[in-house]
Amino acid sequence: MDASKKIIVKISGIFLGVLLFLTFFSNTVATMNLPGVSLEFPKDGVIKQTAVAQTTVEYAESIPVYTGQEGILTMRVREGDAVRQGDPLFTVTADLKELRERSNAETNKLDRAMVNIRRDESEMVFLQNKLDTLVPDRQQVTDVDPPDIAAIDFEYAQIEADIKNAEADYAALYALYEAGAGPLSDAGEAARELESLRLALARKEEEKERLLDKYEGDLAKAIADDVNANDDKQRAFLEELQNTRRELENFRFDMELRHIDVREARQALEILNAQIATGGIENIYAQSGGIIRDIPAGTESGTAVGKAQLLARLRVVNEAGRQTYRMEAEFPERAGFVQAGMPARIKINGYRGSQPGTVERIINRGGKRISVITMNTELSLAGGESAEAAVEKLSRAYDRVLPNSAFHSDDYGLYVHYVERKQNGILGYTYAVMRQPVYILEQNDAEAAFGAYNDIDYPIIVNSDRPVEAGDRVKIVGGEDF
Repeated sequence: MDASKKIIVKISGIFLGVLLFLTFFSNTVATMNLPGVSLEFPKDGVIKQTAVAQTTVEYAESIPVYTGQEGILTMRVREGDAVRQGDPLFTVTADLKELRERSNAETNKLDRAMVNIRRDESEMVFLQNKLDTLVPDRQQVTDVDPPDIAAIDFEYAQIEADIKNAEADYAALYALYEAGAGPLSDAGEAARELESLRLALARKEEEKERLLDKYEGDLAKAIADDVNANDDKQRAFLEELQNTRRELENFRFDMELRHIDVREARQALEILNAQIATGGIENIYAQSGGIIRDIPAGTESGTAVGKAQLLARLRVVNEAGRQTYRMEAEFPERAGFVQAGMPARIKINGYRGSQPGTVERIINRGGKRISVITMNTELSLAGGESAEAAVEKLSRAYDRVLPNSAFHSDDYGLYVHYVERKQNGILGYTYAVMRQPVYILEQNDAEAAFGAYNDIDYPIIVNSDRPVEAGDRVKIVGGEDF
């Protein structure tokens, strides 16, 4: 009996062991066939936006060096020379005999222009007196009133006076810039003011012409409508009135042209006399410290040069020995966060590391958003180097950040899958996929900060070896666990 019990107990133990083995084995086999997923809990973090664009380096701050007169060139510097402000760069020596001949020619031109002006002024006085006599008499034949030309002429004269003052201001400011004692922006502002006044003068002239044309038209219509218009004496009077007015306006127009000739002749004469006073020698000095670049081919001592001929460009070097370069970058459309004032990093092909830069301004060119970037560096670049510009922006701190692989979307919107763990008796745990709707707060190419409509206390599926849906069982193969 004892032996039989032992046999029964032994057989029962073997049976239970086999049963447990088969149970665990079947669970293991079932688990092996489940989708494998990697989990990750949402973490605190910031979203770094990076915009990258290819660009070309250009020199930003350079001063063109021009001749002020024609003559024979003497070189004081060579390509690549470093100079300080006030250093001599070039000398242009003009033919003194030719300068004197040109000065005499300009003097004769000025004298002739003044004679013509005085002659035209006398003729204009005669025509004005004639017109002043004819205009009151026009009441004899028509009721058409002449326009108030005197008021327009007064305004015209005021604008002319303003133009003369503006011309003097511009000349003075440009002279300061040429001497390195003033900024180019002041001269530019004066030039714009001068151009505005000249435009106002032209508009005033157009206004006067429109009034006179209207008067001529009204007068012609009055002649045609007048019952006595066929009277020869009356018609002759009206035609004389019109012709005198036209002739006077033509003289006034010619007078303006002659005054322009006089101004140009005086300016040319002043320049020539200044050149004669220096013996025909023009010394050109550096307006700033820098490096001589871009001397045109064939520019050598002994060659003849013309007036306003480019001799070189002076690349400005600041007191710290650094040069400023500029470049234009078209970042991708998604990089709308790039704004003026943001820092940039510039990687120049052929050079190690990167250089700091700044987005100076944003311009629109042909519908494209172009970032103008400046770079201040000790590197001495020739210009034209290929480079890569990068701009970064860090978001505010978020408390829910996950890789982009965690997010999915369908017709119902954006969502993530999280895993819920359940106890499965003595067999351990099972893991079920659950769905949670979410929304993106900020995102880059790698990760996103998000918000959820409900709290999520479970790890999120960030990778899966096959597609999964809510309700599926899965196995955990990587990442974070519960």
